[in-house]
Amino acid sequence: AVRGQTAPTSTVYEFAAPVGESHFGTFPWYGIEDESRFIETICAHSRLYSVRSIGRTAEDRPINCLSIGDESKPNVVVLARMHAAESAGSWAVEGAAEYLLGDEARPLLEQYRFHLFISVNPDGVANGIKLTRMGPVEEYDMVRGGMTSADPTIVALREELFALEPACLISHHSYLWSVPFLGIFERQV
Repeated sequence: AVRGQTAPTSTVYEFAAPVGESHFGTFPWYGIEDESRFIETICAHSRLYSVRSIGRTAEDRPINCLSIGDESKPNVVVLARMHAAESAGSWAVEGAAEYLLGDEARPLLEQYRFHLFISVNPDGVANGIKLTRMGPVEEYDMVRGGMTSADPTIVALREELFALEPACLISHHSYLWSVPFLGIFERQV
């Protein structure tokens, strides 16, 4: 890990890159295969979780949801990866899933049912792009197109959120932001 010097509007990283092609990211990548591995692992070790797909993306990938808790309880939705480059969110949701299996979380599970989305934008993650696919931001960005887009990924999330009527919606983006962000999509919902 390389630590950067952080200022209010930027971070500067200094490191020696080896000869040849190098890739640099400001956080560890979390890919589709990491999500599949985690879902398989957590479901194999705990019968408390159920996994389901809320729909399919334009490239026919499942949009997976891990659920834990009593169906009669109010819903809490925790999601990540509206934007593919924000892999910190996937790590955070993975950590939340593990936390909910522990004894400390038992009071939370007595009050709420949790729905965890490690990646709500599988095509963006698979293709390494911010949007669900290349095109107009108003149509393929999950925040900007959230209420109006006809993109199958965005429609599936929108319909799921309206069906769940969450008591709380936690949307993980990037740990580099210094202030809380309430997106257009969340504000309208």
